[in-house]
Amino acid sequence: SAASAAASATVDGALRTAQEMGDAKRGAARLSYEALAVAVDAENDSLRTLMDKRDLLESRISLLQAQLSAASSSSSSSSSSSSSSTLPAAAVVASAGVNRIPSSMCFGESQALVDEEGFPLPDVGRILATRHARHALVCLQNDHRALMLLIEKRLYSHFQPTSTSSPAASSSSSFSSSFSSSSFLFLNAAQPPVTQYTHYKTGPLTEGLLSLDIVSGINLVAKDSGGTSDPYVIYSLVRASETDVAEKRSLLKKAGSAITETTYGRTQVIKKTLNPEWGHEATMDVPTGEWHLLMQVYDYDRVGGDDFMGEARMELFQDGKSSEQVIALKARDGRKDRVSGDLVVRVFFVSKELASEEAETNTQAVDPVLELWEKADRNKDGSLSLSEIRKILEHLNVEMSSKELAEVFSQVDEDNSGELDFKEFGIFLELLCEQPLVTALYTKLGGGDELSEASFASFLREEQKEATLSDAEIQELMQTAMANSHQKKFNLQAFAHFLGSPANAAFNPAHATVFQDTSLPLNAYWMNSSHNTYLVGDQLKGRSEVEQYKRVMDLGCRCVELDCWDGKGGEPIVFHGHTLTSKIYFEDVCKAIAEHAFSYSPFPVVLSLENHTGRSQQKRMAEHLKTHLSHLMPPNFQDLKTVPSLEELKNKVLIKCSASVHPDLAVLIHLASTKYEPEKEKPSWKITSFAEGSFKKMGKKSPADAVSYTNRHMARLYPAGNRVNSSNYDPSIGWACGVQLVALNFQTNAMPIYLNQIRFRTNGNCGYVLKPENLRSGAYDPSSLAEKKTLRLTVMSGFKLPKLEATDTLDPYVVVRVHGGPVDDGQVFKTKRLDNNGLNPVWDETFDLTIANPEISIVTACIMDQDKYSKDDFVAYWGSAASSLREGVRSCRLHGADQKVMEGSHLLLKCTWL
Repeated sequence: SAASAAASATVDGALRTAQEMGDAKRGAARLSYEALAVAVDAENDSLRTLMDKRDLLESRISLLQAQLSAASSSSSSSSSSSSSSTLPAAAVVASAGVNRIPSSMCFGESQALVDEEGFPLPDVGRILATRHARHALVCLQNDHRALMLLIEKRLYSHFQPTSTSSPAASSSSSFSSSFSSSSFLFLNAAQPPVTQYTHYKTGPLTEGLLSLDIVSGINLVAKDSGGTSDPYVIYSLVRASETDVAEKRSLLKKAGSAITETTYGRTQVIKKTLNPEWGHEATMDVPTGEWHLLMQVYDYDRVGGDDFMGEARMELFQDGKSSEQVIALKARDGRKDRVSGDLVVRVFFVSKELASEEAETNTQAVDPVLELWEKADRNKDGSLSLSEIRKILEHLNVEMSSKELAEVFSQVDEDNSGELDFKEFGIFLELLCEQPLVTALYTKLGGGDELSEASFASFLREEQKEATLSDAEIQELMQTAMANSHQKKFNLQAFAHFLGSPANAAFNPAHATVFQDTSLPLNAYWMNSSHNTYLVGDQLKGRSEVEQYKRVMDLGCRCVELDCWDGKGGEPIVFHGHTLTSKIYFEDVCKAIAEHAFSYSPFPVVLSLENHTGRSQQKRMAEHLKTHLSHLMPPNFQDLKTVPSLEELKNKVLIKCSASVHPDLAVLIHLASTKYEPEKEKPSWKITSFAEGSFKKMGKKSPADAVSYTNRHMARLYPAGNRVNSSNYDPSIGWACGVQLVALNFQTNAMPIYLNQIRFRTNGNCGYVLKPENLRSGAYDPSSLAEKKTLRLTVMSGFKLPKLEATDTLDPYVVVRVHGGPVDDGQVFKTKRLDNNGLNPVWDETFDLTIANPEISIVTACIMDQDKYSKDDFVAYWGSAASSLREGVRSCRLHGADQKVMEGSHLLLKCTWL
């Protein structure tokens, strides 16, 4: 009984405790429910506000449509044109793919909506009130942007205006009074109609362009201890089987960075947020085929590896209209990643054919201020807030403190509205882009409200050393600068535009065409040459591709290499022997060369055959050469003491090979390999190959002897065998000693390849540059200073320097270097670093460069970005043969790591020969 009573008491106590705990939990749950209800009510209120805004936007569209109809009826256009331009407001809204968010979506399950064509609208269909209310406004603003673009197209197609004035001057148009200033913004820019794209259709992509805008992230997972993250996105075009962007990037780098730049990208890091707004826009080249867009979100970590936060994958289809989507982030396949949240992206694809058609119609200059205005005015309300200005500064590669920005903003906000209109924005840009050195030069020339033609002519003829320019040519330069800078007179803006334009390039435009004598023997020229041409990637396991021969010849290469080995079935193959590189057929390479050899340059192509085949397959090689190339091959040179001239060898293919081969192949050889025997006299069609190490020793020990040998014989220089990563040596020593064929690994973009591009840019990039007379005479010593000159180079300023991936605003400095013979090498000059300014950095530093021989030496200027915690980043480069430099204040167009010109980016240098 006692035990039973005790047990009963224990049970009663436990029940009371459980009941008390239950009451507490129910109380907490009730409080949580009440808090949730308050949150839901707040979200519902937000959505009601958003829907009200939607109504306002639709009303605005209706008003614009009414204004369009009114203007149409009063214009001189034909009635048929008028009717085609006028649509009911509802039709305009429907054609833009816009539907309202119904009240039923304020709370509960999402509803999939469709447009008039029956296609889903994922941007609103996935918005849940309790999760995406914050993003709904973005959707509304982008819908409004789509509608405004549609109205713009209707306005343009109806009126076809010719005015190129700014929106601020729209009142000068005879029919402008019928429109509000915001609706008239695009019209006065005189831009062609916006292409209207259909929604995604099934089917693989043809070659084209993908426009991508990674807008923002929503409720991302917290990875940092403070409950936040520092998120960024990496993205790439991938095949269905590819699952990792970083791995894809690594493969692309091995294949050549030119491919990397167009298929891989990265947003900036947004610090301490789970709802980042990137606003990252990019255009990607898309090859033919079935492609996915893979986007992976990471949390940036200064110490250790970055943390994975989720990924989103989109399958891409044929030409589609701009479509904003909210995509849920997922874990990687087979991994238990902790992820949450969504990505907001906006994409459309346009085929190459359609893009070309659109480009052909876009012949009018676009006002750069207007372009920036459109990019900055993200909500399309016709004004720019302080936050929108800060965003555009990030795009312009400029960083200002909050105090500095507020001061400049207040200075140009003339009406103290807290926002900038178009006119005020133009003033803001003028202050931001001010180039003090250009302004000082303009003032020195007597420029005020404008610069007179006489003063400009004096500047060109005296300062720029262009004494032969006619008055008509000077007037044309002024008119072009005024038109491209959207100025009505030759004022400071027009003058600055001229200084930064290609018309004022440091590189002599006369050297951009074939201007050198082509009547001299082949051995009198430097020849653009490739090593192991077939390879993509490294020398051990890289891919061999026939397409590489086409690619390098399009880059101006005139000597390509084929490593030939015995293949199965009696067919010779090309690959890097005794390695894991893949194999291609010798015959396929012959076909590619026959089809493509002279599509870029008419000057001769040399096939350098590195022969490792047996006699039977050597005979087979001869058969393929005769079948595909006999019509392009001249008779061999064995009866000649001197090789024919460059002019005589136009549109000819020459064979370089060892003479100890099958007779059928030997009779086809034009340039026969021979040992290095400097004491013997040999015909000039005999050619000696040197590994970089052995020639470097000879070039440094006795450069005059090296010059004497290359004057009498042809020579080829190639990379050392231990360069398994396909790196390159400095080609300058080879050129300085007269080597005709300085062969490089074209698949690796770095300074040696940049120097090669700079060297052969001279003479129209035809693949051949005439060696200086002193190298052809054989009596020149590259280590001598007998012919030295001094080049005074002032690094004045830069403009619109490119931002790097995964970096903040640039901290740029410039490294100036002379490349040439033993005397030139080692001359390196470095400017000071400028913090947080990639838009218009001003260095104004002068260096005196000793140039041993201007026809041999190359001058380069590299933009670097200083990094406190790692190796400084390479940003861009410019270079020129010293003999191709023009004196005066000159524009130097920058090239990126992939050798491509970076449009709009340039350095301003002053060059003076002392």
